[in-house]
Amino acid sequence: MLPAHVKIVMLSATVPNCVEFADWVGRIKNRRINVISTDRRPVPLEHFLYTGQDGKTQKDMFKIIDRNGSFLLKGYNDAKDAKTRIYEKEKTATGDRGGRGGGRGGLGVSRNWPGKNDKNIYLNLINYMKLTDRLPMVVFVFSRKRYL
Repeated sequence: MLPAHVKIVMLSATVPNCVEFADWVGRIKNRRINVISTDRRPVPLEHFLYTGQDGKTQKDMFKIIDRNGSFLLKGYNDAKDAKTRIYEKEKTATGDRGGRGGGRGGLGVSRNWPGKNDKNIYLNLINYMKLTDRLPMVVFVFSRKRYL
């Protein structure tokens, strides 16, 4: 639906049929599309877990997969410990004693956590990424219920 004068540049590391996709875009836009591909990832992919909740924990980002694709157990354990500290702090502040349906899952997440502070978490993450000159970024949220 873009106007004809708009140029298109597409980048994907996940489209398995990029030639067919480019052909389709070229047909609907009536344009010649060039596909340039490589088997080597020009920018190595790293994975981080972000546990920041507020100004004090804003910098709590832990690398769990390095640029060689190796899982970093220390980073995972550090993230788990950070989430456990947040959970324990919430539990103490609210006087939570476990109660019905209690407990925590994943990285020590309290039962009240999902959706509770999402907006603040995203704002803190975006601010941290901006301060450390790491924008733009892509965030994956694997739930339809958890959006801003």
